[in-house]
Amino acid sequence: RKLGDPRVALRLVTVLQKTSDPSFREEIVVTLGQLRDPRVAPALIALLSDENPVIQKQAGESLLMLRPPPIELLIQALGDRRPDVQQIASMLLARIGEPATEMLIATLKRRDAPPTIRAKTELLLIKVLEALPNNISVLIRALDAPSDRVRLLAVQSLGQIDSVKAVPYLLAISEQEWHYPRSLRNAAKGALDNIEVKVPEEAWRGAFHLERRSR
Repeated sequence: RKLGDPRVALRLVTVLQKTSDPSFREEIVVTLGQLRDPRVAPALIALLSDENPVIQKQAGESLLMLRPPPIELLIQALGDRRPDVQQIASMLLARIGEPATEMLIATLKRRDAPPTIRAKTELLLIKVLEALPNNISVLIRALDAPSDRVRLLAVQSLGQIDSVKAVPYLLAISEQEWHYPRSLRNAAKGALDNIEVKVPEEAWRGAFHLERRSR
């Protein structure tokens, strides 16, 4: 069958499960990544615990090539009982970066999420924010994360960016005493002061009035 045939990827997974030849297995794993078929994600996730480190590494690289990347499965792998699988899944999610933020935040919001996954998700979000300190959309999205550590980092980063887009969000945080801790409200006020100094007064006032009218 030709590689364009949608049945090829699943057929290769079957062959992979039946062969023990290291070189042939590696070749199959590489090809699975090149096919970019998301249906093979569970099989590649399973290989993150393979006894062959070459297969482990290549499985991770192939997972990153899938479209769309299997973010949800990788987040689930953070709770795997095997430390090596947890570590590789964490590394892959960090490399995915911005596209993973929405689902990482959603995981933090899930009350039924295991504590281990929640803790690792929080650390991952912090790592992603540190890698994208000037990405306004990601930072604003992170303000919705149910984690004071994540929110604080997002607020501090927004205060360093010369943009009024963050002003309405920072104003909301600084004024809602019943919803946010004092440390976060104070950080939002500091970020607002910093933005006020950096941006033109007209732009600042426009963002302020826009936020007021939206209430």
